[in-house]
Amino acid sequence: IEQTLARAWAVGARGADLLRSALILCADHELNVSSFTARSVASAGSNPYAVVIAGLAALEGSKHGGVAARVESMLESMRRARPLPNAIAERLRRGEPVDGFGHPLYRNGDPRAAALLDQLRDHYAKSAELGYVLDFAGAAASVTREHPTIDFALAALARVLRLPSGSPLMLFALGRTLGWIGHAIEQYATGQLIRPRAKYVGAAPH
Repeated sequence: IEQTLARAWAVGARGADLLRSALILCADHELNVSSFTARSVASAGSNPYAVVIAGLAALEGSKHGGVAARVESMLESMRRARPLPNAIAERLRRGEPVDGFGHPLYRNGDPRAAALLDQLRDHYAKSAELGYVLDFAGAAASVTREHPTIDFALAALARVLRLPSGSPLMLFALGRTLGWIGHAIEQYATGQLIRPRAKYVGAAPH
C-alpha cells in the first residue's frame, strides 16, 4: 500500500518509509468507536465489505477521524502566525480549540505520535515544514500542557511530504481498515453476537 501511495504522491523511498509507519501506527487502537462498530457488525455475520463500510462511517465523525482534518486546517491557517505561543493562546481565548493535543488514554503523550515525529526528524531534519510543525508542537504544549496525538503527527507528515489536502484522514482510514479486517476475522472465529445490555435510568413511569 505504501508503495502505491508513494508513487501516486511522488515522495520517493524516504517518503514510502514514513507512509508505511503511519499505516502501521494507525492500524489498531483497542476498541475505539470505529473498531467497536466494525467488530459489532462482524459479530452479526456481515461480510468484510460491510464491516469496513461501518468502520468508515464511524471514522468520518468529527470526534474521531475528523480531528485529523481539523489539525490539517489549523496548521495551514497558522503557518505565518508569530510568535506561535501568543497566536495559540489567542486562539484559545477566542474559544477555538487547539486540535491534535491531549489524548485521554495517554497522560504522558501519544506514543504513536512520538514515533512518527521521531521518524520525521530522522528522515527530514532539514525540512522547513518539519521545523514549523515541531515549533508549533512545542508552542502548543507550552500553552495547553498537552502532548501531540496521532492526528497531529499525520498532519505534520502531510505537510513535510507535501501531500494533497485530506491525506491525513486518508492514511488514518487506510491503516485502520487493516485493523478492522483483523477484528472481523477474530470476531468471526468466536461465532458470538456482540449484544451489550442497557439499563433504563429515565423517569419512572406512572
